[in-house]
Amino acid sequence: MSYVTPVFGAHANTYDQNSVIQRQIACDLLTHCPDLETPRILEIGCGTGHLTELLLTTYPNGAFIITDTSSKMIDVCQDKCRARNTEFYVMDGEFLQHSLGQFDLIVSSMTAQWFQAPKESLETWTNYLKPSGHILISTISEGYWPEWREAIKKSNVSNVILKTPEYPEKMEHAECFYREVYNNARGFLRHLKETGASASSIRLPPQDLKNLMRTYNALYPTGQITWKIAFGHLQV
Repeated sequence: MSYVTPVFGAHANTYDQNSVIQRQIACDLLTHCPDLETPRILEIGCGTGHLTELLLTTYPNGAFIITDTSSKMIDVCQDKCRARNTEFYVMDGEFLQHSLGQFDLIVSSMTAQWFQAPKESLETWTNYLKPSGHILISTISEGYWPEWREAIKKSNVSNVILKTPEYPEKMEHAECFYREVYNNARGFLRHLKETGASASSIRLPPQDLKNLMRTYNALYPTGQITWKIAFGHLQV
């Protein structure tokens, strides 16, 4: 995941005001969280703290390890989410440290899609769970951004869509659709850039990108984009 760290870090100060959809996904992920009295919780990929704030409120008696691969994201999150029994670390969620111990809940929102080997990483997380512990994630699901995919196909440009993560066999998952309006292709790409996601989403030669934007605007003049999101749950 370290390959995207500089990009996300560079947009730590613009992420909050441009991540409405990510905030809603974090809220919806929280509805899948189990009832726990005094849990020990590990968050992977906290970003600027959308999910972190909700976790601290939901589990007031919890003990938290909050991590992100970007130190700049950690700084923003820590400024917003100071609480007792909360520790912050710069850490790559694909390569957890053995010294972390075990947790009642490992949770991550919109991070697994950036892993080089998401299925293997999620399986490794089970080694850090207490008996009956939980893993909860949200991530992109097969067929996300169908409008953008259609424009890519009709523009005859290279498919630069990020691959959908695979899941461990024992992980249950449900899907949810979110429709956002960005006014036009430029607005959608601006959203990706300001949330740090453009590294693997819009890397095209300039002329190909212009053709793609023109095609998308003709197909979808309101700039609609559908996010297809999976919520995964695994209990050991």
